[in-house]
Amino acid sequence: MKRPVNSASTSRRPSRPFQVAAPLLLGLALMALFLVLLFRQRAPESASEVAAPAPAVEDLRLPAPLKEIPKVAPTEKGPMPPRQAARGARRWKIEPLPEGWSVEIAEQLAELFRKIHFNPSDPDSFLEAGPAYEELDKYLKNLGPEALPTLAAILNAEPFYVCRRHLLLAIGGLGPQTEDATDVLVDFFNARRGDLQARSEMNYCIQAMGRLQNDTSLETLSRMIADGGNENYYRDKSIIALGDHPRREEKKTVFTDMMRSSQDFNVRNHAAQAIGKVATPDLLPDLMEGYEKEPHWVARQTILGSIGKIGDPSALPFLEEVARTASEDGVRLSAANAINKIAALHKNGSLEAKAILKDLAQTEPKAQVRAHILKWAEP
Repeated sequence: MKRPVNSASTSRRPSRPFQVAAPLLLGLALMALFLVLLFRQRAPESASEVAAPAPAVEDLRLPAPLKEIPKVAPTEKGPMPPRQAARGARRWKIEPLPEGWSVEIAEQLAELFRKIHFNPSDPDSFLEAGPAYEELDKYLKNLGPEALPTLAAILNAEPFYVCRRHLLLAIGGLGPQTEDATDVLVDFFNARRGDLQARSEMNYCIQAMGRLQNDTSLETLSRMIADGGNENYYRDKSIIALGDHPRREEKKTVFTDMMRSSQDFNVRNHAAQAIGKVATPDLLPDLMEGYEKEPHWVARQTILGSIGKIGDPSALPFLEEVARTASEDGVRLSAANAINKIAALHKNGSLEAKAILKDLAQTEPKAQVRAHILKWAEP
């Protein structure tokens, strides 16, 4: 039996083609509307809009020139430095590079330093480094004062103590050409003088100061000698350096004071040596007084040698007395040698000095000392 067809329900249901086409048509209509709106937004509404002037330059928010950008504080992060700025400083990682930095010098030193590294437990490696030391010193010796900024920066960054010692002496050698070399060595010394493990390196630094031989180093070494009372570990080396200064005569009272008052034998001994380098007759009374007060016979020998370097015949009676009465063989020999120096340096006192030597040879009890005196007594 067939079911009756419901005509009402059949008329409400759309056909299958219409169900597919309706959404497609709706989408196309929406897309067309969007394109119309977009075109209307971008198109000028009037001719006046097309001819409107461009905004003034001062109204634009342009970035500030690089030189006008304020620098950040040291504790803040600034822009990364260009990588090429570190060229030639890769061994030391020096940032920022000092004014006057030389890439050529830095790269050459980096190569030379690489050659002189050695293994302390391997004697052969030390011997192989010998030619490299000579090459390094030759290169440093030929550098001029324009190299100082580069040498100073490397000195404070170089990890190998042997390389630092060579740099110290090289900077000292630049002293006669530039006063700035003094500041570099003084800063290096002051930054490390309190480190007991750096004492050997500080002695190299003072040795370098002795090479400066400029005006600033004269006063610097004088202050270093006076600094710290009897606790000054570096006074001895400082006196040696000051004694090598071409203007040492201006500081002769420093030497006489140290010879008389220091509790350190080495200080007294090297102060007496420095007086011999000054070698002016007015220092004879100080030397004779220093001899009488000096408890160590080696320092007394040094004092006698300085008297001989002055070469003044007025010291002959004093020297003859010491040559006859001193208990130590070496002291008597030093007194006789001082008499011999006066004979060589002073023509007017030569005859008197030679006569004293001949007489001393007759009374000297020690054969070896007597042999030296006889040789000096010859015309």
